[in-house]
Amino acid sequence: RALYLEDKAVAFIENTNISGNRANIGTALSVQDNGSFAHVFGSYINENGENGEGAYADNYVISASYTSISIKQSTITGNDVNELSAIILNNQSSLNLNNSIIYNSELVLKEAQPNSIIASCTILNEDTIIQGPSIYVEDPGFVDAANQNYHLASDSFAIDLCESNIQSHDTDGDPRNWDNPSVINAEGSFDAGADEYFIDVIFSNNFEDTTQQ
Repeated sequence: RALYLEDKAVAFIENTNISGNRANIGTALSVQDNGSFAHVFGSYINENGENGEGAYADNYVISASYTSISIKQSTITGNDVNELSAIILNNQSSLNLNNSIIYNSELVLKEAQPNSIIASCTILNEDTIIQGPSIYVEDPGFVDAANQNYHLASDSFAIDLCESNIQSHDTDGDPRNWDNPSVINAEGSFDAGADEYFIDVIFSNNFEDTTQQ
C-alpha cells in the first residue's frame, strides 16, 4: 500500500496521485487506532488493486479503524478492489467527505458504526449508505477514464457543483472557483473532485483580435 498509519500518526496528503498499489486491507491507505488521522485533499486515488488476484486480497482502497479520515476535493476512481469488500472501510471511525468524487464499480462504503459520516457535495457511483441532499449519484464525466485521464470533460456533471473549497489551485495548477459561464451553478462555482475544469479565456477566445472587447 502507499501509506499505513498507526500509533497517533498524522498525515496530510495534498495534490498527490496515489495509484498502482496493492495490499490485503487498504490498497492505498490504512489508518488504525485512536489518535491517528489522515487528511486527503486535492488528490487522485486511482488504479489501486487487482480484485484479489495473486498474492494480495485487495480489500478496500481506504481502511479506517477506530480513527478519523477527511477526504476533500479529491477523486477516487478506477480502482479494482475485491468484489466482496468496498472502496472505503469505516470501522468505528469518523469519515468526512467534501467536494469529492468516488466513482468505481464496487460498493462505496462498508460501515461498522452508523451515523459516523459527514458528507457534502460529493458524487458517488451508488448511495447505499451515504445519502443526503448534497450527495449525487451521477457519472462525473471524465475526459477518458478508459485511458486513466480523470480530468473533467467539458460537459462534466462535477463542474460548478459545490459552494466551498479548501484549495486555491487544483493538481494542474489551475485556479479553483473558475466559474464556467456555460454551466448553471448547482450549489456554487467550485468543481467536485481533484480537477477544476478551467479555460484560459485570454488565450482561447480570439486574443489576437483587438476589435473584440
